Amino acid sequence: MFSKTFALFTFAALYLVSASPFVDRRAGIRIPLQKRSNITNTDGTANVEAAIAQTVRTINKHRQNLINLEQNVGNDSFNEVRN
Repeated sequence: MFSKTFALFTFAALYLVSASPFVDRRAGIRIPLQKRSNITNTDGTANVEAAIAQTVRTINKHRQNLINLEQNVGNDSFNEVRN
């Protein structure tokens, strides 16, 4: 009887310890994030050339993704319905 009770309390204590992890808020790595793209001039006005260049980069990125998809999957599979 004693061994069953002891085992029950032991497993209960282990369960409680494993269910509440200790979190140290000081641990970890901080990575500072900065804004990467700025399409305004120093005086706060819009930089039209930078906005156009960013739009061209975005269009070219999606265009290249579609080219890669066509090369890997094929053009016939784009409109194919899959069950």
